[in-house]
Formats: sequence, structure tokens, C-alpha cells
Amino acid sequence: MKYPNLSFAFLFGCGILAACMGPKGNTRTGDASVVATDASAADLQASFSASLDGVSITGNGVDEMQQQNAAYIVPGPDGVGKTLLFYLWATKNGADIKANYSIRFYLPAEQGQHSAKRYDDHSCNCGMTLNTDIATNTVTRYGGNAFTITITSMTATRITGTFSGNFNLSPDTPNSPRKTATITDGKFDIPMATSKLIPS
Repeated sequence: MKYPNLSFAFLFGCGILAACMGPKGNTRTGDASVVATDASAADLQASFSASLDGVSITGNGVDEMQQQNAAYIVPGPDGVGKTLLFYLWATKNGADIKANYSIRFYLPAEQGQHSAKRYDDHSCNCGMTLNTDIATNTVTRYGGNAFTITITSMTATRITGTFSGNFNLSPDTPNSPRKTATITDGKFDIPMATSKLIPS
């Protein structure tokens, strides 16, 4: 009985694997590393800025799994319509790598202004959640009380907008001495995600 040339099969398999993986570039910018094929690296650039209780916070870059600073369109409440879902991540300062703040957004996947007058105003089916002190492993969570999110541009590949709001301390992190938080002058320019791994 003749056996196939195993060394040829091994080399052929390695060639197929390398072709599927393709070239990657890995650059760390701000709070997340951009890991993408050369063709899509430009599309995965992201940035945002805001003032949190008078302190400037910024973030840029998209992580490899596209959970940070990349937008997803998911089914709306009860399967009706479409919802835009994304997290903005920021470091404590520009020299840090680990994120210290995150802001979760969900809102109708439509251009224009989306706002809630208070935390129990569900007329816009939108919401914001602020997490602080992530880098210190003592996460403090705040729920959006009164806020406005404006989508100024939305295409198949990118979304830009502005945001601001007042936040109240969440019952699941009750021990923080700071009971409220305020965000002003928020701006973002992020890509639409190409990953199928939707953040929770």
C-alpha cells in the first residue's frame, strides 16, 4: 500500500492557513489596539471625546473583537425595528493602555436626535450607561437620567454624533461617594462593526 506524501500535505495545509489568515497590522492607539487586515485598517479608526464632571476624557482605536468603539445594528425591542448599540472606551489619561471609562449606548438606528427626559422615560427606546474606575477594578456604574444622543451621520461603514447627559448612581454599585455624574460636549466618530460578536 502506498501512503500519500505527508510532508507535502503538511506544507499544503500551512499554505492554505496562511492565505486565510492574511496579513495583519497591530498598532496600539489610546485605549484599544487596532488589529485589522491592511485593507480595512482605515475603516476601523475611531475616536471620541467628552467632558466628565469637567474632566476631559478621550478614546480611540478599535479592539480586535470590535467590542470597543465600534457600532452594531441589532433587532429592536420585541423584534420591532433596528437598534444601534455601541460602547465608547476611554483611558484615565493618554499614556494608559487599560480603559478606565466606558459609556454604553443603545438607541433607534436612525439619524437625528434621541433623548430621554428622565430615567423612566422610555419613549425613545434609548439609553446610556456610564462605567467609571474600571482600571482600578472598583467599577462604579451610573444610569442615564436625562440625556441626548444625536446621530449626525450614519452610513453602512461609519457613524458620527454628539451626546450629553446627567447620570445617577446605579443600585448595583451603591458604595461610591459620588452619587451623580454629568457628561457634556460628547463627540464620536466610529466605524460600523464587521464582527458578528455583538457586545452585551
